[in-house]
Parts: sequence; structure tokens; C-alpha cells
Amino acid sequence: MTLPNFIIIGAARCGTTSLYEYLRQHPDIAMSDIKETNYFAWEVEKDRTADVPVRRLEEFYPVRTWADYQAQFGHAGSCPAVGEATPRYQFVPGVAECIHAHLPEVRLIAILRDPTRRAWAHYMVKHRLGREPRGFMEVIEDELQWHENVPLAAGGGCLVQGFYHRNLMRFLKLFPRERLLVLLHDDLRSDADGTVRTIFRFLGVDDGVPLDLSNRFAPAGMAQSTALEALMTNPISAAIERNMPRSMLKAVHLVSKPLRRRNTVRPKIPPEAETMLREIYRPDIRALETLLDRDLRTWLARGSKLGQEPAAVEALT
Repeated sequence: MTLPNFIIIGAARCGTTSLYEYLRQHPDIAMSDIKETNYFAWEVEKDRTADVPVRRLEEFYPVRTWADYQAQFGHAGSCPAVGEATPRYQFVPGVAECIHAHLPEVRLIAILRDPTRRAWAHYMVKHRLGREPRGFMEVIEDELQWHENVPLAAGGGCLVQGFYHRNLMRFLKLFPRERLLVLLHDDLRSDADGTVRTIFRFLGVDDGVPLDLSNRFAPAGMAQSTALEALMTNPISAAIERNMPRSMLKAVHLVSKPLRRRNTVRPKIPPEAETMLREIYRPDIRALETLLDRDLRTWLARGSKLGQEPAAVEALT
């Protein structure tokens, strides 16, 4: 029975898809077949899913049995590092305990981004996919009423995932600090090679293997043409892609990714939303600075260039 000995626990829109794809290149690392298995979130949340439509249930929780979870790593063979990447794990109460019960020796990797930037990127993606028709301020005001009880129909919420210190402390109550590697999206953006090799050393695999870090995955932004976006992201297209041979999938992505990038625009965050979010996150950011012993003052600065980052930077999500 092969089980993961490391998990990327999030956060969403912080580079987890890029990390998943980069780590897959290493010959001594085996990643789950499905990037976001959401298995441990399912174990915690399954009693709350009665009102979730079947299609959404399958999308949120593609792996819902222990046998299917083990099967995700059936190809691992003798790889010394076996892992998965599920951003939902970082913020759902109870997941840390569930992971610890099943995998008490697992290593954890978190990658974090300015939470205001992260929330705006999250909103843009949900809007682009047609899952959030409301304005951003309305979403924020609604989510402030949730606290930690995120409605499943909301997927993950734009705000709750950005309380990194609070969320990480759930894991640190159970796992030794040395088994949690915390990275920053800023570092992945400025030095992707060095960041990925830091992970290799954390996992105990050769950090000198050649890497192709030229591709960027899961770009954020809003769609100029909602019809084109719907065509490329509908459930039928996704199902076809999941069952394609990897060689064919690469060929499809050579066409589809540039097309989606050209169809993506990155508007600025509303100034009133930025002001509100930076104040909301301030106490958590200060606590995170202490935990990481790192200066995060740029995460508190108003007027940062949200929505004005180069496409290659914004795509590191």
C-alpha cells in the first residue's frame, strides 16, 4: 500500500498548480493522478453535502473512498517522495486532525500569497467560470458573516483562505514545525528554480535534476468572452481532458492555453475592497510574520499594483 508522505495543503491561487506540475518532473517524486483529491476534506465535510448537486459533489470531491485515495498513488513504485496537492486542506476545520489520524508522519508544504491579492485572484477565477455573478464587495460583505463555516456551495470562499496564521496553527498543533515548509508566492515568482529546489531538499530528493519551469499554470483573470470560456471549461471538456493520454493532452494545451490567456483580462481590484481587506487581514499577517520570522509589510501596503502584474506572474497560481 503506497500512501503520500507529503501534501501541499494550499493555499489556492498561490501557485499550487505550478508546484504540482513542477514536482511531477522529478524522477523520485510521484504525485497523485488527480491534483486536488480533496479526500480528507470529504471525510470532514461529507455529512454537510446533502444539498450539494451530484455534479458539483463529483467536482468538489473526486476521491471519496480510502481505496480510491490509495489508487491515486498506484504508479508510485519505489519513489521515495509521494504526494498530492489540495488547497482546500489548508482552511477547512477538522482536516488537520483527519490527515494526522491517517498520515501522522506526513510532511506538509504551504505556499502563501498576499491575502488581498489572493482573494481578488480567487474572485476573478470564480467570476470567469460563471460561479460568482455578484460584485466583489458584495461577496466580501457576505463572507464576513461566515466566519469559518464556509458554505459548501461556495467552494472555498474568497476570504477564509487568506487567514494563513489561523489556518496553519491547526496543523502546528499536531505536526512538528520542522515538518511544515512554508513558501511564499513572491519567491516562486522571482526565483521559481530556487523555490522548487528548496522543496526537493525538504523532501530529501536530489535537488540537482534539470527542470522545465517555462510553463505557467491556472492563470487568474476574467474572461473577455464568456462563451469561449464556457466552451473550454465545461464539464464535458474537463472529462475528455482527464481521460486523454498525456502526449495528446500536451498537444491540446499548446493550443488551448494561449487561447485562454488571450481571452483573459485582469482588472484592478476596487479600491474600497482593497482597503477593507488589508485591514481585515492585518492581525493575521502580523501573527504570521512572527511565526515565519519574515517581514510581510508589503502585504499591508495599500495601493499595491493589484491587477497590473505581468501575465506570466499572474499565471503562477
